Amino acid sequence: MRKPLKTRATVTEAEWNRLEEIFSATLYIDVIKKLRAADNAPQRACDLFVGLRLESGLERMNHISQREGSDLVLARMKAWTVDENRPERLLAFARDENRTAS
Repeated sequence: MRKPLKTRATVTEAEWNRLEEIFSATLYIDVIKKLRAADNAPQRACDLFVGLRLESGLERMNHISQREGSDLVLARMKAWTVDENRPERLLAFARDENRTAS
């Protein structure tokens, strides 16, 4: 059974500022800036992770977010087919119902 897809989160200014603070010294700050500029509209993974490894980058970002106490996770926003390339998957921030923001 597949996990249900997450719903795109509405991210407040304070949350964007916190995310930029959390990721400011990492390779992933550009991912945050791109999603912020698009108001968290789903973006293609290959456009977010330019020059970075997609799978490890996605996992690493979510690990950092969790470690810092955020309930925002970077997640896929629509189903994909087996033939679809991972870089084409749409990603945006969603709320992780298993986390509580600090």
